Amino acid sequence: MISLQFVKTWLKYLAVTVLALVIERGAITHPGWLLAAAIATVLAFLGVTLLLFREWRAEQNGAGAYHYQLIEYVNHD
Repeated sequence: MISLQFVKTWLKYLAVTVLALVIERGAITHPGWLLAAAIATVLAFLGVTLLLFREWRAEQNGAGAYHYQLIEYVNHD
């Protein structure tokens, strides 16, 4: 279930990245500045992808930030 949550999050970031690239293409007319902005956007996306993958892998190994623990309280009288 947690894997589907990470895929869903990654797809959202992918959609935002594509939208950003489309907006950059429409707003920036100079090819050099467009290339610089596109490279920065893609590098940011790759960084987020790497961080999401690392968190997913840590979660699969039991060391992620999304750790749930069931504690049973025992009364010793």
